Amino acid sequence: MRGQTGGALASPVLMLVVTALLLSGKTAAAQNMPPPVPPDVVKLPAGTNLGTVSFYDAVGSTDPGLTVQYYTRLNHFTSIIDSSGRDSPLFVNPRIDVMSNIFQALYNPPISVPGGAVGIDTLMPITDFQSHFDPRGLVLHDNGFNIGDLTFGPFYQARPVMVGGRQVLSWRAEIDFIAPTGGFDPTRDINQSSGFWSINPYISVTVLPLPKWEISARFNYIYNFSTSRGADPPEIPGFTFRNGQAGQAVWINFASSYEIAKGIRPGIDGFWQQQFTDDRTNGVSVPNTLVEQFYLGPGLSWEVNQKNIVNFNFYLPVSAKNVPAGPQFNLQYIHTF
Repeated sequence: MRGQTGGALASPVLMLVVTALLLSGKTAAAQNMPPPVPPDVVKLPAGTNLGTVSFYDAVGSTDPGLTVQYYTRLNHFTSIIDSSGRDSPLFVNPRIDVMSNIFQALYNPPISVPGGAVGIDTLMPITDFQSHFDPRGLVLHDNGFNIGDLTFGPFYQARPVMVGGRQVLSWRAEIDFIAPTGGFDPTRDINQSSGFWSINPYISVTVLPLPKWEISARFNYIYNFSTSRGADPPEIPGFTFRNGQAGQAVWINFASSYEIAKGIRPGIDGFWQQQFTDDRTNGVSVPNTLVEQFYLGPGLSWEVNQKNIVNFNFYLPVSAKNVPAGPQFNLQYIHTF
């Protein structure tokens, strides 16, 4: 097994996607006036998997057994991008450092199904925030060190497609549920937990055009449920936060590598995300809240032996809107029992 990863990961983390950024209401509050539209209080969940999956993503075991994976993710956000794709003028010299340790277990029970195997995937992140904002601009407050949201769900792993005795295609489908079990302080802007439930189905595909060349992609969709928990709703005359709902989004994680020596595979990796419905506050759609981001970078896969694999990924922002942006580093260790 080269690497079977499931679920939504902290972007992280998001790795964690920071909640309640670019709150239009905070500017209105500073001016002591009602906002022209409700502030954007509830954003995309902190548990969105952006770039944490890696090489040979869809290649997984169909034999009964347990697979354990460990990830370390480092995010160094040095800017907060507004809806125009530029650094937001509301913040001066922002810095958000995120370190996430993610533990994942996948279990294939001894159940026979046509063409592959079924299993259960669970994932738990532990995340530490270290943020700094120049007081000459808006200041966001983080929730420090805490656990993140639990991700769990069933998956179907198809047996690989073979041509001429060689594996050429693998795929997996999974439906993940993200439960708001993580740290959430309503007085803080940046939390480990989103504060709401989400459903994240995906399909992962790995193609091997040549014996030593692989191309992997994971196609994701997320639906977020409404919540009465808001991350530091602004105090604005005439406004009371009652509920909010993050918009729907799609994204693709992709990677490609080529084996240059036994078990050593350098390559490229990246992710692209597009939110396509606005966030909502108190049932009202909040304009200019669509998240967009595109990252690219180099990577390396090292197959230590048949049961142990290490993946390295480095990402740099190419474009972004309505999110913090900066370099991201991911280390993934996979062990199959």
